[in-house]
Amino acid sequence: MSAPLAIGQRNTLTITKRVGFGVFLDGGDRGEILLPTPFIPAGADIGDEVEVFVSLDDEDRLLATTRYPRAMVGEFAALKVVEVNDIGTFLDNGLGKDLLLPYGERKRELKAGQFAMVHVGLDKHSDRMVASMRLDRWLDKTPATYAMGQEVSGLVAARTDLGMKIIIDNAHWGLVHHDRIFTRLRIGNRLRLWVLKNDGNGNVDLTPQAPGPAGHQQLADRILAALEASQGVLPLGDKSEPEAISEAFGASKANFKRAIGHLKREGKVTLAPTETRLVK
Repeated sequence: MSAPLAIGQRNTLTITKRVGFGVFLDGGDRGEILLPTPFIPAGADIGDEVEVFVSLDDEDRLLATTRYPRAMVGEFAALKVVEVNDIGTFLDNGLGKDLLLPYGERKRELKAGQFAMVHVGLDKHSDRMVASMRLDRWLDKTPATYAMGQEVSGLVAARTDLGMKIIIDNAHWGLVHHDRIFTRLRIGNRLRLWVLKNDGNGNVDLTPQAPGPAGHQQLADRILAALEASQGVLPLGDKSEPEAISEAFGASKANFKRAIGHLKREGKVTLAPTETRLVK
């Protein structure tokens, strides 16, 4: 038995027949769904399964495509405002049809060209995709169970006095404190992060650098790659300004010195106050 059709998400559907303007896919109890000719995978034919994104067109008919939006139903993203009118705010979600952010789902005034951090859902009456800026409503209310040192996927969602608020794995809030940020983070950036602390009450502290030896090795590898890309000379050393190190590697000066010290002990680099050289 095939899975129910998921509107606004990825679906694997079977081609049932070919017509002059595309192919029809088996949408189960939702009937046939058109996949227009420009989006048919090369070599696909009747009986083949194809992975598609399914949504409603302007006439409320189901339509399939192999193009995917910036955010599907159930996901969060920072989307650019295209237009604000009497109906609501319209966002660019990467498809030909803009995404509606109803007035009741806004948390602040928006203008064309700005970005809004939103959750994408389905309107329960029309099955149309809609956006909401009321993020807390869509996040998991149960306490997170992330372990210290666990790697997670993060979406930078907001700036606060303490640091950057992060949506973890599309499910929970987390925070990267200011003293852990050594590179510019922008709203909408997606990052690999590691859990520093989880108190079990909804407070999850994160870091953009792998903790312990793994993180130091990761930084050392990046320094070696930078040396090889710059003819073996890097204008940074143990007396360089923290800001210069942060700009180059998104790392603290302390972590940079640990990584350089590791490379020096291995005989891979020589170190000067403001310069590091690759040993030939």
